Amino acid sequence: MRTRAILSEYSDRLKHWALGTLTFGAALLVYIKTLSPTVAGVDSAEWQLISTVWGIPHITGYPLYIILGRAFIALPFGTVAYRMNFMSAFFAAAAVLYVYLIVRHLLKDNPVAMTSALLFAFSETLWSQAVIAEVYTLSAFFLAAVIYYLLLWRDTKSSRWFYLAVGLYALSFGNHLMMINFLPAMAAFVLMTDYKAFFDWRKVLVTALFIAIGASLYLYLPIRSAQRPIFDWGREWGYVPETWKGFKDYISGAMFKRRMFAIPEARIPDRIIMYWNFLKDQFTLVGVAAALLGAWECFKSNLRILVFLALAYLGNLAFALTYDIFDIFVYFIPSYLILSILAAYALLEIKRVLVWGRSDPDAEILQEGRSFLRAAWATLVSLLLLALPIFEGRINYYKNDRSRDHALHNYAQAFYKGLDKGAVVLLTGWEKQCTLRYFQYVEKWRPDVLLEFAWKPYWPGRAKKYLDSRPIFLNDYDATVGKRILARREDLGPSLAEVLGAIPEGKIVLLAVEDDASRRLRAEDVAQIRTPGGKFDLRWKWQQAHALIGVKGAPPGSVPEGMGPRPVYLRVKKGQYIGKTKVPAPVDIRVWSAGFDAGNYGAIIVNGKNVAVQGTGYHVVVLDPKTGKVEKSLVVNTNDPPARYRVLGLYEDGILRLARAAGRQAEHYELTGETIDLSRADARRFLLEGWEGPEDWGRWGLGAESRLLVRLPEGPPYTLSLKVKAGDDLGFPPTVKVYFNDQLLEELEIPITGDWQTYRLKIPAALVQAPLSTLRFVYGGGPISERKKVVGFAHMKFEKSP
Repeated sequence: MRTRAILSEYSDRLKHWALGTLTFGAALLVYIKTLSPTVAGVDSAEWQLISTVWGIPHITGYPLYIILGRAFIALPFGTVAYRMNFMSAFFAAAAVLYVYLIVRHLLKDNPVAMTSALLFAFSETLWSQAVIAEVYTLSAFFLAAVIYYLLLWRDTKSSRWFYLAVGLYALSFGNHLMMINFLPAMAAFVLMTDYKAFFDWRKVLVTALFIAIGASLYLYLPIRSAQRPIFDWGREWGYVPETWKGFKDYISGAMFKRRMFAIPEARIPDRIIMYWNFLKDQFTLVGVAAALLGAWECFKSNLRILVFLALAYLGNLAFALTYDIFDIFVYFIPSYLILSILAAYALLEIKRVLVWGRSDPDAEILQEGRSFLRAAWATLVSLLLLALPIFEGRINYYKNDRSRDHALHNYAQAFYKGLDKGAVVLLTGWEKQCTLRYFQYVEKWRPDVLLEFAWKPYWPGRAKKYLDSRPIFLNDYDATVGKRILARREDLGPSLAEVLGAIPEGKIVLLAVEDDASRRLRAEDVAQIRTPGGKFDLRWKWQQAHALIGVKGAPPGSVPEGMGPRPVYLRVKKGQYIGKTKVPAPVDIRVWSAGFDAGNYGAIIVNGKNVAVQGTGYHVVVLDPKTGKVEKSLVVNTNDPPARYRVLGLYEDGILRLARAAGRQAEHYELTGETIDLSRADARRFLLEGWEGPEDWGRWGLGAESRLLVRLPEGPPYTLSLKVKAGDDLGFPPTVKVYFNDQLLEELEIPITGDWQTYRLKIPAALVQAPLSTLRFVYGGGPISERKKVVGFAHMKFEKSP
């Protein structure tokens, strides 16, 4: 009997590790199969670049990720970009393995553990981060590993597992500070397991040592910044970590602080709806139901574990639901991990009922009394349970397959090909500038080219340095009336709703998204998208792809349409009906879309020719339903306010070439006694550099300074009235130096209460010049970057002083 027991225990261990290895391997193989082969979207190019050149990434620094990335770069296969993508796949699969270990430890059922782990593996968001270079799969790995070792400590009382859990938790902060949301759950678990641990000097001392080691990783930032790496985000954006204040702002995420817990109570219901939609995308409704049922089963069987998991879940949810950033969907990954564990309790209950007809079979019967048929039936039930993650994976596969996504590689290749020798490129757009820098610095493309970062309002000023010495190119462009141009926004032009609303009934309408066109869609835009047969509402999604082949007047949902975080490809061949309509396609039509989170490109192909006018936003093409002739092709920028543009440079061979000495003469404000309402589009006429587009309350001053032109009759003194407020994401009260004809009138300090402030400034008569005067606002008071919205202006007014 003893030998039999030993063999049985050995067999169980063998099955356990075999299934664990199979789970890890299955997840990793699927991730590799769908892995991006090159530079991917959003921050991916930044990570692939940073880890190679030992650079400084964006706030909050992520030093552990950089160090681990450097290790993966040493692998002997693929390009650097591919190896960094593989790193995400590896740690995602490792997180999946730890979910398996957690469930197996809690429920002692190998097949159920495998099912719940694969449920997490094939969830949409984790999978999307596993195929590109990103920090979130490493965070998931740390979270799952810490939970597992805490459980081992609880059940074995061995301090080594406690120390391992605490050590991994401390290291996790070197990857992403999001892990702090797990602290209440971890503290509660220690309290429920052994409250004396809080008073055990050895444990306290070792914990403090691990925290110090984890914190020391951030010394990478000031040390490396002082060495002037070739890519230093902090220095470019106004945060220098080699100073104490810069270091503190860097690791605390100063530029994002005002976005944390920034969602007002009135918007929380909308955020919950958003999260519910995310949940359905992750697990399908069946998986969500399993997680909810599992929470109830966990409550009945082990209340302390439920409290622990619930605190971890709610800690993540409370932060993510109130954090006001565009890519918030990735911050919910920890909640999906917890729900996958809870779903295992439901899966085990279902298995017990199906196999035994009751939920709590006698242990002896399980071990000794199983017949061959019952064992076979139990195996079949286990395989049936695996159908849930397989079904989930099939749904999410097409959304996350990046294996053929060479969009940014092709973009960089075409861009560099069109550059003259020794060219200067003015960079803007985070994704594309990191892409261009990756290929130059890492893969050594075009070392003769000078890449210089500058936001669009600063292009003319930066270009002046090179106009007479080097060819100047730009890595971004806007579009209007079929021309591809470098432009200054004039804040006029139709909205998407107006464009679609003007299309006659019966016309074929083709839509494709490029960039983050969904960010500011309005209800009327969505309503008009449905008029050619669309059914999706992108307002609940974040920067995703959207494509449609429609017919104006078709019922919603009756035409080919796709939406999601991965590229969307639609095709209707010549002669085929367009969806459920009775309208045959007069030509071969293909529509491709990849939103900001999926590669950032769009194309509309009619009879093999790309007819889309390229630019940020929605491509709109209208075809004659009989001949297939292109009647309209334009792009509507739905991220920024509707706009048209003043030409400063012309598009040539896929590249923007800056027009030499391309300046802009603004009109001037003449004294009328009326207020300059900065929420109006026509106020743009008076404005020079440094102004954002109009909003319903006014507009932002941008960058280091803002200017406008004014003509005042000479002689009397004047009074300038200003109504201003501090920027949304500033952690300090900004100062504004107000200059009139380069003479300082006054320095204002704007409180960060969010309230409007009114100031009246005297303009001496001696400063008034004919014919034109310049009013200039210079911003200070903290680490102002060119990106920040510093001061908002509602209106201003010039009056003769009494």
